[in-house]
Amino acid sequence: MNKWSIHRGYLQNPVGLPIADELIFVKHKERSFEAVALFSGKQRKVFKKDQDSLFNFLSKPKVWDNKEEIKKFMYEYPNMMNKKFEQNKLTKEVKLFLEEKLNVK
Repeated sequence: MNKWSIHRGYLQNPVGLPIADELIFVKHKERSFEAVALFSGKQRKVFKKDQDSLFNFLSKPKVWDNKEEIKKFMYEYPNMMNKKFEQNKLTKEVKLFLEEKLNVK
């Protein structure tokens, strides 16, 4: 199974003055990283040798071990979050990752 990390930041160098940072989920694969901005659904894949081009624009990994915080994030606005999780394959994988953290299947 792949490891995930959660960050705040941008998928790439923001142009101009950025308004707000994004919640980025990064899937750590054997030879690459796949990053997805959950709310916009935008994705980016980089090889491990080029990881600085991604991680230079991300915060240190956030720790989300508090199940109540995860539940609130996922279920406080269920209609909106279901739309965000259904945007593409990678956002669906983010939902599975969060559900695994909750031990919900």
